[in-house]
Amino acid sequence: MVHNQATNFRNLAAQFVLGSIALALVTLACFGLHVDLTPTAFACLIAIVGKSHHPKRDEHGE
Repeated sequence: MVHNQATNFRNLAAQFVLGSIALALVTLACFGLHVDLTPTAFACLIAIVGKSHHPKRDEHGE
C-alpha cells in the first residue's frame, strides 16, 4: 500500500513538473513573439487540455 502511494505521488509530481514546464515554454514563446494576451491564454488552455489526457484505467479502477 505504501509503495502504491509513493508511486502515485511520484506520478503526480512528474505530471505537475512537466505541465509547469509546458506552460512556461508556451508563455515564453508567446512573449518572444510579442503575442497579445488573448492568443497567449488560448495557447495555454490548449497546453492544459493536451496535458490533461488520462490513460485508461485497468478493470480494477487503479
